[in-house]
Amino acid sequence: MVFSVFIPILRCHSHVGLLLFGENHNRIIKRHAGEGRHPVLLAARTFLDTGLRRYDGNLFLLIIALLIISPTLPAQPITVTDDLGNQVSILKPAQRIIALSPHVVEQLFSLDVGDKIIATIKYADYPPQAKTIKRIGDAMSINFEEVMSLKPDLIVAWGNGTSHGLIDKLKKMNVPVFLSGSSSLSDIPSSIKRLGELTGSVMQADKLVTHFNKELQEFKKNALVIPKTKVFVQIWGSPLRTIGGGHIVDEVITRCGGENIYQDQQQLSPVVSVESLINRNPQMIVLNSKNDNLSGELSELIKPWMNIDAVKSKNFCRINFDMLLRPTMRVLDAIDVMCRCIANQN
Repeated sequence: MVFSVFIPILRCHSHVGLLLFGENHNRIIKRHAGEGRHPVLLAARTFLDTGLRRYDGNLFLLIIALLIISPTLPAQPITVTDDLGNQVSILKPAQRIIALSPHVVEQLFSLDVGDKIIATIKYADYPPQAKTIKRIGDAMSINFEEVMSLKPDLIVAWGNGTSHGLIDKLKKMNVPVFLSGSSSLSDIPSSIKRLGELTGSVMQADKLVTHFNKELQEFKKNALVIPKTKVFVQIWGSPLRTIGGGHIVDEVITRCGGENIYQDQQQLSPVVSVESLINRNPQMIVLNSKNDNLSGELSELIKPWMNIDAVKSKNFCRINFDMLLRPTMRVLDAIDVMCRCIANQN
């Protein structure tokens, strides 16, 4: 009975917690609760380890009496704000997750909770274990009946790439929906941290965030390189599609000391003309290293004899576009490749 009320009392009577654990008692309880470890057992063990050593018998009996007579409080839900500013609450760490984007699947596996994913969509192919997860549709259409039959306790969708109609239907299913949608490199660790809270993987999330921020800081010095290498990223060969100024890849190029020649375009992935490409004259062209003829090879629209510096010098940088375009931990590997390519120009 004492242990059953231990945690609520610590929350309700902070002076008791301070007596037992010192100023860090709330942090200890919250951290272990977030990791999925039973906070009651933790509190009981810590009490027995420290309380009996630090205080005499009379004080010990007084504290026990307070715990017994104090009212219990309901467990507090886990509440975070998703990447689009919506509040998401869940009663306990998610155990049955539907991940409606390849990058979300990657993030959840990096948090060591990939085994909690019960369904996903087409193209969720990394890590290799993801290929065995049940498919329920794609970014534009999913089987809602199947979603309900799976009884998820959390749905994570791509806020920037999932249709508004689909998102609206998901929110009407009375299941917590977290919308992931990183618009900058700094958003990636932030999103991972909040997913860590929702899934009870707080410590792993903290490790990933620390690693990501440390590695990102290392690349920052490359942004000081002068002159800037003019870069064109060929996302698609026909029509000729690239990335605009608001895209994460634009930030990657800048951080590596390059200049995206279509940085002035507000669209995330604008279609451009060959004439425009010739006029902007990139010194380096980024292509997909994966076996994809539409992005892995130079567009047939661009002829070898065209007056483009990158084409004349055959200066092509090949990067796995899954690493480059998905807002996951692997973007660090893509930045490393991009920076090395640009460094070779100076």
